[in-house]
Amino acid sequence: MYWKTCKLWAILILFFISCHTGVDKGMVNRGKQLIMVMDTTNDKEDYGYENEYGDLIVPFGKYSQLFSVNHGGLYFGLSKTKGRGMVAMDINGKELFKVVSSEPYPMDPAEGLIMMEDEKGLIGFADLKGEIVLSPRFTSVSSFNKQGHAKFCASCKLGDYHKKNNEYDREKALYEDNLNPTTTKIYLTNFIGMVNNKGEIVLSPTYNFIHSIGGLDSIFIVSKDKRVYSINILEEEVAHPPKLISKYDSLVWTKLAHQNYSIHKKKRVEFTQPAFQIYFNLCISLC
Repeated sequence: MYWKTCKLWAILILFFISCHTGVDKGMVNRGKQLIMVMDTTNDKEDYGYENEYGDLIVPFGKYSQLFSVNHGGLYFGLSKTKGRGMVAMDINGKELFKVVSSEPYPMDPAEGLIMMEDEKGLIGFADLKGEIVLSPRFTSVSSFNKQGHAKFCASCKLGDYHKKNNEYDREKALYEDNLNPTTTKIYLTNFIGMVNNKGEIVLSPTYNFIHSIGGLDSIFIVSKDKRVYSINILEEEVAHPPKLISKYDSLVWTKLAHQNYSIHKKKRVEFTQPAFQIYFNLCISLC
């Protein structure tokens, strides 16, 4: 009788500990959401996730930062592992993939898709259930638009997306745009194409510049071989200049009238126009 009583107490203690120390890897969260909570008992702010029943799903301090925002069934945190960055988790606190974000917080999904990155640094897309719908294959790619298309760079190297999508480079690009508000700079070493959300090539990656008229993805202004012209979705050349249907189209077209071509060589940038060479030297001295 004494042995049975001790055994019963041991089972109850183990059950109590398991309910209050977090969900094991094999457990399933009985709740329907995760709520960010904070622990300040150690004179520092540690964050965790618990469900609506108070079960601690993600232990305090496991991540350097958690976010109160969630997208669909995905939750986000900053990993303490060097180079891991932002990760997406499911409702059980299981890490799913590394998130690609040009901001220090999870960006809103575009057309229901979130940009993710594999261990090699290639970029793909996942849906709001955490399922990878477009396997990682891009070194640099945009978010998908309303037509289900995204621009990608076939000539970019691994890491180029992160190099061009950080606060310093965005400010530098803004400075350049303000310095030359009526000029479009076209990089001859960038070969850009367009892909749909099924991974199929819509426009071949042979263009140095692509702009969709009105964002409708039916007529495009493109640049290739230092020539600006218009094409349709079948990549057939059409009447040019095209009919502009938005203010942004007009702005792009005005700037294209004064396009300048540039060529990247290692860490230097050489501009074909003397004015741009002066600007580049000025920018380097200021930066």
